[in-house]
Amino acid sequence: MWDAPQQPETCGARLGSQETLASCGVLWYLSFAEERKYPAEGSKRISQHPKSKRHLDSADTCYYNETASDSLELPQGGFLKDCWLGKTNWCGKGARDMHITEYGAEHARTLLFLPCTAEPAWAFSATVALLARRWHVFQVSYDGHEPAYPGDFLSVEQTVAEIMLWLRSRGITWLDAAYGCSLGGACLTRLLALGELPVGRAIIDGGITPYQLPFPVRRLLLARDCIGFRLVTRSRGILEAAFPPERFTLPGHDPKAEYDALQAYLRTYSRRTVRNVFWSGNNYALPRTPAETGTKITYWYGDDEKKDRRGNIRFIKRYFPHIRVRGIPKMAHAELVMIHPEEFCHYADKFLLSGAGESRGEV
Repeated sequence: MWDAPQQPETCGARLGSQETLASCGVLWYLSFAEERKYPAEGSKRISQHPKSKRHLDSADTCYYNETASDSLELPQGGFLKDCWLGKTNWCGKGARDMHITEYGAEHARTLLFLPCTAEPAWAFSATVALLARRWHVFQVSYDGHEPAYPGDFLSVEQTVAEIMLWLRSRGITWLDAAYGCSLGGACLTRLLALGELPVGRAIIDGGITPYQLPFPVRRLLLARDCIGFRLVTRSRGILEAAFPPERFTLPGHDPKAEYDALQAYLRTYSRRTVRNVFWSGNNYALPRTPAETGTKITYWYGDDEKKDRRGNIRFIKRYFPHIRVRGIPKMAHAELVMIHPEEFCHYADKFLLSGAGESRGEV
């Protein structure tokens, strides 16, 4: 176990710095009220498949569950299917609709792109377009994150399992590079730890690591995060106060139009998706020790989020002893990848293509 408790964080890009919104007593009650109304998906699935030790859900596993090192399987009946002109694909069954969109398929080098939660796919379009000039990019859209398709986000474990199955179905058994931000960083951390799909170089950008806190405290934090998410979707003032549009809007874009679209998008998240995102993103399972695959890993954080990421950085440096940590000047959480695409690609190419300029950081 780790010797230092982790500071509470949430896993949304623009929702990662919420303050406690009510007293502990109210939050404690609400955390159990949420579970009664919206039970964790994992508990139902595990009861349906009691003999499957390899099917995990973060609501029922600890950080170092012994079975977490096993290969994950989809629930019974899970399948893979290609659709949408052969460029966008989805995998899962019934209510689960995770989409993977390919860009730059003419390139030999492959890059898995795992975005943060609470942002639509178009928030990363400028960055992905630049990456696709050099890379064959696989951009993931998580379950419950596409308004046009029904379904709920289940867990980090389920997401990673589906990604690996989809890539293997395409004959991809090795990735040259991978990038994951916030919730995407959590997914990438688990993917790297399992070691079942080797990756050459990986960037974990403000990635969320499992809480090192007592269970009752984690339940309180879940309630806080769910309430905070609801407030943001209902109050434009809260959203703009926390994330000023002049800072979090691409140059040349209309801040009002973009924030109108963002708030409308956030309202499409089901309560179950919100709950599972915040619970699983902060409590997913990892093997006790990560697989040794030789992946070169760097952990990025924006200088303006340094305080919020201290717990994550302590954890990740202990878990991946050879990881390199780098602070990005004058950046907040996920700001670089969403708002500064050219600068992002400069940093990314420097590490992913040559590794030059990366040095062991201290926080």
